[in-house]
Amino acid sequence: KEFEEDNALLVTQRFGLGPFSGPDTDLQTLVAVSTHPVTSGKISIGNAVVALGREHTGKTATVLRREQRITAFIDDQLAADLVIDPTRRYQPKQR
Repeated sequence: KEFEEDNALLVTQRFGLGPFSGPDTDLQTLVAVSTHPVTSGKISIGNAVVALGREHTGKTATVLRREQRITAFIDDQLAADLVIDPTRRYQPKQR
């Protein structure tokens, strides 16, 4: 019981400090989730073509996009994690 009372005091102190910090907007608005068929080892995202590797041809990639950052998964495995270079259309596979 002493722990609960001490914990309550700490919680009261914490809330006295103000709101928790975090993103200014809802995360769902920051991250877009989509699926893309892998053709010839690549996927198209907007104007960019992202290389994932020919071994993934015929599979479906699940892509998380936040601004220019792309994270692609195939069969629950990370296939790519990169920042799109807006000066080029083709985004090579990161090594």
